[in-house]
Amino acid sequence: MWCRNAKIYRTSYSKTPLTNLINTGLFDFGQAAMGAGWLQSLKEESTIQIDDGKGGMKTVPKPETLE
Repeated sequence: MWCRNAKIYRTSYSKTPLTNLINTGLFDFGQAAMGAGWLQSLKEESTIQIDDGKGGMKTVPKPETLE
């Protein structure tokens, strides 16, 4: 989904005034919630099996870094 109100800032090492990011009034939660990716991630069962340290396995949420 394309956000018509999005702004792009050129930065060096991510340095930008916080006023460019916080309380801009540009984020629309209702629009974001209707996005296909948002809805899909809520419905997915993204889990992995890990060693519980006691010789067994347990199911935990899959970290976003592994997706």
